Amino acid sequence: MTSGFMFRICPFAPIHKLKIKNGAIVTLVTSVVNTHFTYDSPVPKNSLRDTVTANVIRLLREERKKRGLSMNVVAQRSGLSHSIVSLIERDLRNPTLDTLLRIAEAIGIDLGEVITRASKLAARQRRQ
Repeated sequence: MTSGFMFRICPFAPIHKLKIKNGAIVTLVTSVVNTHFTYDSPVPKNSLRDTVTANVIRLLREERKKRGLSMNVVAQRSGLSHSIVSLIERDLRNPTLDTLLRIAEAIGIDLGEVITRASKLAARQRRQ
């Protein structure tokens, strides 16, 4: 399927052309909205939310290690790449709920229980 036109949302947006197996060429226009524009009312930082997220990731990593699972095994079971699992565990990527659910299922632990534990830890950390 080819298209005879292309438009750019932002004149600063870089264009990338990719060739797919069947010979088709896909053109991607990368969005640069966040780097060139600001929001009128930015989303406030929520240190409690950040702390809970960091605790969830740490608890999942600890549980993975406790069960003797490698990152490769978790990646294979969850359908994620090893690099994504590694980036998440090193707190270099903020995972989506879907990603956390996949990792928790791969480890064999209930994500709801992990979030509850992480929330309680964050509340204690906040009081200190």
